[in-house]
Amino acid sequence: MQPNVVLVDYENVQPENLGLVVAGPFHVVIFIGACQKNIRTDVVTGVKAMGDRAEYVRVSVPGRNALDSILVFTLGCLAAEQPEVHFHIISKDKGYDAVVAHMREKKIRVDRWQDIEHIPLLRSNATAKARAWAQLFRDHLSRPGVTRPRTEKKLSNAVNHFSKNTLSAGELKAVIRRLSAGGCLLSIKDGKVAYHESDCAVQEAPVGLRVFTA
Repeated sequence: MQPNVVLVDYENVQPENLGLVVAGPFHVVIFIGACQKNIRTDVVTGVKAMGDRAEYVRVSVPGRNALDSILVFTLGCLAAEQPEVHFHIISKDKGYDAVVAHMREKKIRVDRWQDIEHIPLLRSNATAKARAWAQLFRDHLSRPGVTRPRTEKKLSNAVNHFSKNTLSAGELKAVIRRLSAGGCLLSIKDGKVAYHESDCAVQEAPVGLRVFTA
C-alpha cells in the first residue's frame, strides 16, 4: 500500500481523530506554532502510540505565515526524498492550495483536507467503524431494562462508556449521527432524545470529513 505522510497545521486545526492513523501506512508530522503553549491530550496520546511514525515540529520564530512556510518547506524536502509518497496537508487555510496545484503539476501527490477523516483511505474505515458501533449500541438499547439516555450529552456519554472510551470525539459524533439517521431508533432535537419503536436497521448516514501533523 502506498505510504502516506500527514502534515498537520496545528495552529489552524486541532484534530480530534488522530487515532484513525495510528494503524496503517501513515507517518504524521504535527507543526506547532511558536505561540502555542498547549497540545490536546488525545493528540499527545495518538503521537505516542505511533512511535517513530509521528513527530512534532515546533516553529521557533513567531510571525504571520511562519508555520505555513515551515510546513511547505518540510513538504518540499520530503517530496524530494520520497516522491512516491501521498502527502496530506491538514488545514482549513486555502493559502496552501497554490502549492498543492504546483506540486501536482510536478506529478507529486498532494492534497489538502480540512480534517483527517477527509483522507479517502480513512473515510471508508471511519464509515465502517461508525456503522459497527452504532449497530452494537442500537442492539444494546433494545435489550430489556436498559436505561435509554434522554439528552444528547447523556447519549454521547453512554456510547463512549459502552465503547470503553475507544472512540475519538469525531468518531463518537459519527456514531450519534448514525443512531439518529432517519429517526428509526431515535431522533434528536434541541439536545433532547426521543425514541421510536422500529425494527429498521441503522441508516447509512454520511459521515463528516477530516485532517494531519509535523
